[in-house]
Amino acid sequence: MNAKDSGTCKLGDKCKCNVRPDLRVLCGYWSVPEQPTGELEAWCIANWNKLPEEQRKACVELLDSSVPEEVKANWRRQAAAGMRIGSEDLRFHLGVGMAVRNTLRKLLTDDKLPPVNYPDEGVKSQNWDDYYYGALDALARLPTTAAA
Repeated sequence: MNAKDSGTCKLGDKCKCNVRPDLRVLCGYWSVPEQPTGELEAWCIANWNKLPEEQRKACVELLDSSVPEEVKANWRRQAAAGMRIGSEDLRFHLGVGMAVRNTLRKLLTDDKLPPVNYPDEGVKSQNWDDYYYGALDALARLPTTAAA
C-alpha cells in the first residue's frame, strides 16, 4: 500500500483531505505510518561520512542548537527504532528537511560539499539533498545528555 493511501488525520471527522486523497500531501494534519530506513538513507549517510570530521561535528552542533528538543526527541526515537526520520510526514523533505538543509548551508554551502555520483545516472551533484539525512541521523544518535 502506498503511504499516500493510508494514514490518519488529527482533524478526525472534520478532515476534508480524507475525501480527496490527492490533497493529503497538502494537509498539515495528515500523517502516514513511519517507514524503515532504506538504501537512500544509507547512501546519504555514506555521503555525509565523506565530510571531514570537524565539518560533521560543526554541522551537528549547529543543528543541535537550532532544532527544538521535542523534535530531536522524536528523531531519536525514530532512529533508535530503525525508522526513517520524518517518514510520518509526507511533506518532510520539502518542509522540515528544507529548513535543515538551509540551516546547514549557513555553515557549509553546497559548492563546498564533495561531489557525489548518482548511482543510476552517473550525474555528479553537490548539494545538501544528498547529505542532510546523514546530519539528521548523526544528530538523532547523539547521546541524550549531549543533545539535551
